[in-house]
Amino acid sequence: MLYETKGPYFFKDGQKKGKAVETLMFQDFFYLDQLYERMEKKYKGLQGKNSLHKHLEWIMNRAREVKPVKLCRFCEKKPIAYISIRSSKSGTTISHHFSCCEDQACKNKLKSESPNLNPQLVPANLFSLRLRIFNKAWKRKQFLGLLRFIYGLEGKLTTKRAFEFFKNA
Repeated sequence: MLYETKGPYFFKDGQKKGKAVETLMFQDFFYLDQLYERMEKKYKGLQGKNSLHKHLEWIMNRAREVKPVKLCRFCEKKPIAYISIRSSKSGTTISHHFSCCEDQACKNKLKSESPNLNPQLVPANLFSLRLRIFNKAWKRKQFLGLLRFIYGLEGKLTTKRAFEFFKNA
């Protein structure tokens, strides 16, 4: 049977009590991703998924479908597909300015802008947070803010707005 959600899922207890899964996707994706993976391992092949597990499965699948709305600054035709994470001795730079679509010409332009900064292109999606480059909380927070921008979710992110975003993906 296909899971159909009627609204956001709120944690009923624990450290995230009262918080909605939908807004946590943009605040603490790392936590939700790890929780979902643990549930998948524990209940693999079993029919007994609880409502949180079903909702996490739904939202993780929806998260794979969301597409950026902001356009590549090079061709100005296609949506952003990659973000360049630039590292140097003085720090790491994560910005929408360092992004492009999937076209190879646009990727080459982006890489050539600052070759000394060792740019690493990562997909412009939530699952990129699994990469080792996001091992620090501040980097994850900055990347999540950037994703909100390129997904067109600037400003206050209410639970309703976040739910509708994933529902309509």
